[in-house]
Formats: sequence, C-alpha cells, structure tokens
Amino acid sequence: MRDIGKEQHGSACGALFYLDDAPKRLAMLAEEAPASAQLVYLDPPFMTGNRFEARAQDGRRFAAYRDDMGETAYWEMMEAALRSSHALLKPEGSLYLHCDYRTVARFRLLLDAIFGAQHFMNEIIWHYQSGGRAKAHFSRKHDNILFYRKSRHVYFDPEAVAARRGAARRNHMKRSVDSDGKVRYSIRSGGKIYTYDEEAPIYPSDVWSDISHLQQRDPERCGYATQKPLALMERIVRASSAAGDLVVDPFAGSGSMGVAALRNGRRFWGIDASPQAMRAVRRRFARETDGGFSLCYADLESPPPPTWICAGGAIVVETPPGHTWDFLSAGSYEDGSFVVESSAFAPFEASVALEARQSNALLAVDQEGRAAVTPLANATSRKS
Repeated sequence: MRDIGKEQHGSACGALFYLDDAPKRLAMLAEEAPASAQLVYLDPPFMTGNRFEARAQDGRRFAAYRDDMGETAYWEMMEAALRSSHALLKPEGSLYLHCDYRTVARFRLLLDAIFGAQHFMNEIIWHYQSGGRAKAHFSRKHDNILFYRKSRHVYFDPEAVAARRGAARRNHMKRSVDSDGKVRYSIRSGGKIYTYDEEAPIYPSDVWSDISHLQQRDPERCGYATQKPLALMERIVRASSAAGDLVVDPFAGSGSMGVAALRNGRRFWGIDASPQAMRAVRRRFARETDGGFSLCYADLESPPPPTWICAGGAIVVETPPGHTWDFLSAGSYEDGSFVVESSAFAPFEASVALEARQSNALLAVDQEGRAAVTPLANATSRKS
C-alpha cells in the first residue's frame, strides 16, 4: 500500500489524517512508531446493518460509509485494529472503545484477551436523551465506552475533568459557614463526618448523563450522521492525555476527536476510509483549529482525489492522471495544476466527483490534466 497524494494546510502540522483502511494503516503506524500514542479512541461501525450518509452545506446527501459487512469480516477487522492499537500505545497509554448493546459483550472478551483482564478500567455508560420510545423492550438510550490501560503505569488525571461542587446542596448534607465566611457542607457516614467546601472537586462516575446527544439542529453538527459531541471527546482527551501527547482515532468519521485533541493542545492522527469523513475533517480542522494539518491519501480502490496544498491564502490543486475532477471555481491553471485564490471552500466527494464551491465558474480538469473554464450558468456536473 502506498500514499498517492497529500494536502498540507498551514505551516505547522499538529494533526495528520489518512484516507485509508483502518486496520492496514494502524498496522503500518504500529510498525513505524510503536509505543508512541498516549490515547487511542475507537468509534467503529456498530453492526447496525445500515448505510450512513453525510450532508453537504447545500442540503445534498452522499454516502458516508456502510455498516453492513458480514459478522466474520467485522470481527476480523476489529481484532486486527485492536491489536495494532495496543502496539501503538505507550506503557502509560489508554484505549477507549465506543460501542453499544450489539457488540459490547464480545468486545469486552476481545479486549480482555488483548490487553489482559487486569487492565480493564471502566465500562462507561453514556446515557443520553433522544426521541422515540420502544414498546417491545425498554428504550435503549445509552452507549458503552470500554476503557482499558496498556499497563499499571497508566496516566489518568481526574482533576482535569472534575466539576466544582458549587453552592447546591447534595445528598442531605448540612450547610454551615466557617469563621472565614466559607460555605461548607458536611455529612455523616459510617461513623465519620465528611466536610466539603464549594470549591471541592466532584469527579465523574462511570455513568455520564451530563453530556447531551447531538440533536438534529444542534449548531455543532457538521452533516456527518454519526457525529459525537465535542464535550464527550474532550472529557476523554483531558482525563487520559496531557498537552503535547499523541491521540489516535482509527475511525475518525466527523473528526470530533481530532478537534477535541487539537483544541486541548494534543497532537492527532486520524484514519478513515470514507471520502466524506475526509471532507468533514478538512472543513472542521480549517474552521475550528488554529494549527496546521495534513491529509494523506492511500492507494484505495476508489479513484484518488487531487492533491490540495494550502499556503499564503491560496489553494494549489494537482490532479492525479487518469481521473476527471470538476471544480466549481474560477482560478488560474498551468501544467495540470491550478490555483484557487481563497481557502474558504467547502469540498465534497460523491458520484459527481469533487467540487469546491467558490465563485461563478466551473473549472474542469480532464484525464490528461487539461483544464477549461465554463461560466457557472452553463456548467453541469460530470460523472467521473
């Protein structure tokens, strides 16, 4: 397997995203950089049997990924991904696996076999409120997040995710004010008196009901069907990594873990085989982070996208030979490459190839790298 294209956005490189198959790329990274990651978070397909879509800003929908692979193929993929994730982790590192009732039991057995049952930390229940109530069984309103450590030397910082106790009275505590005017709360338990002040930390338990599921019109949504909330990702990042650490997400999807990692001063490697995931990551990283990032394309079965190089407010696009890509943009071009004069674009990939909404013309590059500009009024999308 080889990389056939790369985008560089900005001068720094705090994040690297691979458009690639997760188990294959993880195996490569584990061989090239073993014991380098502090945190691996996996949000793989849930074995729903469904096909998921991504939505462009203009409302159009495109296939994002399929979650209908056979059971044998699924578990072979996941075992390979988890073994490589284990090899990629530092001794102080942690793995979080996001799943639900369909797969949690088998994942627990698989992770016990790979990490060792003694390195199980928590089964976190992410309880959320969403529409719909079942009548054939109790409504399923939670996901499972399995938390394992690489070794007993694990890094874990509950202070980083603690909330302040505040002025609210809790658990029938007695309120008092000391000589310095500080409000304190006390409770007797087991023959002992426990006293807390308003600034005392409260650490999360293994049931997370304070983080909401993203609603359909949530402003955080980016159009990717299985997007997870940033608050959920940031709690994991802050608890199990420190500034400068490497965070890895082999099923990056909408890029929420990457955004959370970069916002909190971590480095990030993401992997996903869906061009729609790459589109979401590109747009969110450009909009929601300050540092630079790179995108790499592996030699997959699907046609490769062109190479985008962003520098100095311009986008240089180099088209790979043998494929047709359409760009809704006005720009200059030379020898199979052209420049878009602004980086404020919204690219997406689907059956109509790759488009960048920018101006009032269609720039089409053919298989030989030749380009032609057509006024937008006369332009139509072409199948690649």
